[in-house]
Amino acid sequence: MIKSKYKFGGTNISVRKIILKGGRNINKDGTCKISVEIIAFYADNTRKTIRIPTGVSVNPKNWESKKDDGTVSAKDPESIDKNAKTNKIYFDYILQLQKREQGTWDESTVTDTLISLDEMFPKVTKTLTNYIDDYIAYRKSVNTPRGTLKEFTTCKKRLERYENSKNLKLTFDDITLGFSDSFYSFLLSEKYATGTIHKTYAILITILNHFYVRQEEFNIKLSSKYLLKSFKRGEASVNDPEPLSKKEFNTLLKYKFDTNTLNRMKERFLFQCSTGIRFGDMFLISRKNIKDKCIEYRPKKTVHKRDNLVIVPLNPLSKSILEKYNYDMSALKITNQKYNVGLSDMFKVLIKKQPKIFKQSYTSHNGRDTFITNSLESGIDVPSLLKMVGQESYNVMKRYFKVSKTHSISKMELVEEYKKSI
Repeated sequence: MIKSKYKFGGTNISVRKIILKGGRNINKDGTCKISVEIIAFYADNTRKTIRIPTGVSVNPKNWESKKDDGTVSAKDPESIDKNAKTNKIYFDYILQLQKREQGTWDESTVTDTLISLDEMFPKVTKTLTNYIDDYIAYRKSVNTPRGTLKEFTTCKKRLERYENSKNLKLTFDDITLGFSDSFYSFLLSEKYATGTIHKTYAILITILNHFYVRQEEFNIKLSSKYLLKSFKRGEASVNDPEPLSKKEFNTLLKYKFDTNTLNRMKERFLFQCSTGIRFGDMFLISRKNIKDKCIEYRPKKTVHKRDNLVIVPLNPLSKSILEKYNYDMSALKITNQKYNVGLSDMFKVLIKKQPKIFKQSYTSHNGRDTFITNSLESGIDVPSLLKMVGQESYNVMKRYFKVSKTHSISKMELVEEYKKSI
């Protein structure tokens, strides 16, 4: 069935054969010119009309008008030839619209007798969020961790809510300091914390960087204003580490739970406490990662970095857990949600059974906090520790320098120059 109506997004296009019975459309002999009429109806209630002459005329008495179309009746002695000529032009434009609908239209097929209908279609400007979709697809193709992909998606959703609040669609042309001011005000009105705002801008800038260096490739223009310090808003959140105390750690180490489920939960957590390995990497450790009495692995979080090899020396605790499971941590694999629930259950038991020692629950992050804090207090130098936990930033490690007064005194007593004066 040949369609005479087509829909392209918010644009509806109809095609029909018509005659016009007034003015220049009437010939001296009283016949009317037949045209192929194409009308585009737009979402804003405007329209655009194109009429293509067929070079064929007909007496209005011999023109049969249908609901949406017309044809030369058999009363006209040349009806067969006239209909053949008008139908040829009519179906040429029907075919063009069909190919556009299918995405197979080739502009090179345009001739002197077949015009392009490009002007019927509103120019579609790709929006910023369209480009972010492309960026997310690209990051998926290079195996970006799910957690990082989620951050890009969250940033996009916040931008979409901003667009809705302003009734606009952002493009790269809109990325100015004025936009930064407005977006910042919007995020504040949404009651986002300053750390969340800082993170949102950091993610947005990461995305913009990708397209800024590829402007020629994508045929876009993006101002460098987003690189200015005044573009970025908010302040980075600094969460103080919460390591287990010595008493908590030693109590957990010796405690025997009543269920195998909680004892396995304890082993997972202690493995983190003794290696500093994040949850996302813990269950990937196997015998192939053990080299020269060390665990060697590349964290998923920094997989995009070339020099992201982490080397953690084995200690008696981490070695004993690995040996128990034949150097295959996948035997303890569990989902992140179940791990968090399991840790909560484990510490509820400890808080109930050892109330003088345990006052609060801990999470997977606190296992890493415990490893880093214990390592620093044992005298491991910062450059070595950074390599052991896969960090590059000294500023990140500064959070762990809040050592106890007792520890500070004990370290001072080890300094030879001061011991001589005692």
